Amino acid sequence: MKKLILLLAFTTGVTSSFSQEWRDPSGNETLESVRQKFHQFAEKELKNEAARRKAEAVSKRGIPGNAIEEFGEDKVKGFKQFKRWEYFWETRVLPDGTFPAPDHTYNEYMNQKNQRVAGSQSTANWTHMGPTTVPSSGGGAGRVNCIAFHPTNSNIIWVGSPAGGLWKSTDGGTSWTSNTDLLPNLGVSDIAINPQNPQIMYIATGDGDGGDNYSIGILKSTDGGMSWTTTGMTYQVTNSRYIYRLLIDPVNPNVLIAGCNNGIWRSADAGATWSVRRSGNVKDIEIKPGNPSIMYAISGSNMLKSVNNGVSWVLSNSGFPTSGVGRTAIAVTPADTNVVYALISKPAGTGNGEDYEFHSLYKSSDGAATWTMQSDSPNLLGWSSNGSDNGGQGWYDLALAVSETNADVLFVGGVNLWKSTNGGTTWSISAHWYGANGKPYVHADAHMLKFAPNSGTTLYACVDGGVFKSTTTGTSWSDKSNGLQIMQFYKIGSSVTNPARVLGGSQDNGTNMILNSSWERVIGGDGMECLVDHSNDQVMFGELYYGDIRKSIDGGNTFYSVMPAGANDGAWVTPYVMDPNDHDIMYLGLDEIYKSYDNGDSWIPVTTGLSNGSLYKMLAVAKANSNYVYASTGGSTFKSTDGGTNWTSISTGLPGTLANYITVKPSDANTVYITLSGYTATQKVYMTTNAGATWVNITATGLPNTPINCIEVENNSMTGIYVGTDLGVYYRNDTMTSWIPYNNGLPNVIVNELEINYLSGKLRAGTYGRGLWESDLFTNTITSLKDQNNEADALVYYPNPAAGMVTIENLPSSGTLELVNETGQVVFRTSIQKGTEMIDVSSFASGIYFLKVSSENNISRKKIVVKN
Repeated sequence: MKKLILLLAFTTGVTSSFSQEWRDPSGNETLESVRQKFHQFAEKELKNEAARRKAEAVSKRGIPGNAIEEFGEDKVKGFKQFKRWEYFWETRVLPDGTFPAPDHTYNEYMNQKNQRVAGSQSTANWTHMGPTTVPSSGGGAGRVNCIAFHPTNSNIIWVGSPAGGLWKSTDGGTSWTSNTDLLPNLGVSDIAINPQNPQIMYIATGDGDGGDNYSIGILKSTDGGMSWTTTGMTYQVTNSRYIYRLLIDPVNPNVLIAGCNNGIWRSADAGATWSVRRSGNVKDIEIKPGNPSIMYAISGSNMLKSVNNGVSWVLSNSGFPTSGVGRTAIAVTPADTNVVYALISKPAGTGNGEDYEFHSLYKSSDGAATWTMQSDSPNLLGWSSNGSDNGGQGWYDLALAVSETNADVLFVGGVNLWKSTNGGTTWSISAHWYGANGKPYVHADAHMLKFAPNSGTTLYACVDGGVFKSTTTGTSWSDKSNGLQIMQFYKIGSSVTNPARVLGGSQDNGTNMILNSSWERVIGGDGMECLVDHSNDQVMFGELYYGDIRKSIDGGNTFYSVMPAGANDGAWVTPYVMDPNDHDIMYLGLDEIYKSYDNGDSWIPVTTGLSNGSLYKMLAVAKANSNYVYASTGGSTFKSTDGGTNWTSISTGLPGTLANYITVKPSDANTVYITLSGYTATQKVYMTTNAGATWVNITATGLPNTPINCIEVENNSMTGIYVGTDLGVYYRNDTMTSWIPYNNGLPNVIVNELEINYLSGKLRAGTYGRGLWESDLFTNTITSLKDQNNEADALVYYPNPAAGMVTIENLPSSGTLELVNETGQVVFRTSIQKGTEMIDVSSFASGIYFLKVSSENNISRKKIVVKN
């Protein structure tokens, strides 16, 4: 990471903010070209900041001459949004580094939708574990991009999340439901509802502000959102990736207008066909209230106007600033149909701590013919409660709304919310991102502000933590996010000894813990990898980005940092693992691999230059032999057979595609599995049975051609394997030649991590947009013709879970009854001589077992949990 050493000034942190100017609006780019553009931008900002601080230090008295500060790109405000974007897309590019066709995942979803594999059947029964209510201790539900209202009932509202789909409330946000879980894409950037027939509605898919989700264009529903179909706006047509705004003509609802990163698009036939009406990167569009022939749009620094219903556009810049203008939001109001407001942020690259802070608010009173500046201070887009700071995130969070009954009342949303009652001339803070100085709390980063129809007092804010509502024109706010199941988990960590405790690290909403069905945010910021000590569930670990590991020894009540002193930053999601046989031994992957002998309280490096400066992305320790440790940077994979003292490369035989996840078979330290990213259909999962000397491709058939994000191997006689993909979960075992979907009940969502809790017999899935889910483990329900005739289903066994005697009824007249543990060892066997048998399990270790009943031409297996 680029570092600079400079004189220490009185302020801390580089206050510039990156922008989407490092993106090519046409989409003609590679992952590496985007990285280079951002690094060039960041380096320029660091030099500007160095010069500013040096000048400030010289001008001030009393600063020690040897006072220095080291800082790098990570201090550029907004750097984490770039890293978040990079983390999502680096595993989702083609082998040449270009991005896939935006409709690729949609096509894979359609290919997989009706997949059936002869001889096998998914027995998944996924249920949602949460969060369903907003976690306590300052948590949020997840990001929300947009909101729309029923045309005649403002208590009926829809909101769109960037990865969790479309949600509906019929009671003004008190409760929520979703019916988009089986859409081929769960990202929503904007919503348009036909005001003459609200059963007809449209959604712009993807994540316009953050860019870290797929988009497949615009979808349409004709039954109030119960079902959805594609429109003519697909990315085979537009060759684009972002839709920012979607509007519908209230007089002629067959006319739709979309603002995209490659222009203004118009449909005159209810979305069937589209044509581009103006080029450029168009972030916002508004229709003049009462006259849809007139529309306003912003493209770069140009204010545009149409007087023919969006067919053609002309500049409308008289008095409008044309330089030093960054992202701009516009707003109109039926209270005065000639009034148009423009909220302007400063562009990236201006230096002096100005990037994407508040530039100015402009107003037009004559339908955008002429413009005048209303104010250029305080900094409405910064972090402080009085607007005295520098910087902002106007490229990412920028919202503007005007009262529908009073054209002088308007609100601005950035990190915080601000209010003006005099047309934007002066401002007071309406809500603060953590409630500083007694101000109302609204979660940080507003993406949309909108008044309820025909209301000058009821205002909604769509923010990174959910939906907030004010019925008092912004003097007080209430969180209306309960019921929104939209948490974006990067990683999860389940307790081995207490199935009721799970941790999850989430985007924008911290590290959250569920304990006995109650959720609590235990660490703020962006949450990453999580881990619960397998010997004591009161000891746990959470993590912020770059490997900032925190440890708790009191059940999550308090945490303290255990990051190695002086170590370099790790990856966006930094890996760390615990020896499954000795909780004091842990490993951490930064640019070097570190080892702890005291449960993470101190660390020593065990590699020197092994990765050639690359950051480690994954680690695994073998349960069968703790001396076997595996590590990968994604591009290079290594092993140690002596607990990290010596390392060798085991990359030979693996394709060049970036690896996503590594795990070891519980019963064999030499058997390792790696999943791969990208879109090469024949290269998804690889396995070695000789500790990496050779690798075997076990991709076989049945998997979707999307990145395989994670893998979990079940400790049983069938070697059940579960993988998490961008289209849910898939399964196979030793008896199968193909993968099968394991998705019954699971939304069509990106699955980032899978973990098995053997005490409960559950598979847990951390999803990127729909929170935490669990399912029973796989049961092979079709093993022979007699199984299909329900002989196996006739078995009755109880109790389950069991701690003493287990009774098995409806056994066949002859055969063998066995109890098999997770490793395949037969711990009990008897010949069947009557229809009922009893097994005493009181001496067996707690865990998952299988009742195996063998009779003529038939073998059936049933799972049983032993809890002793």
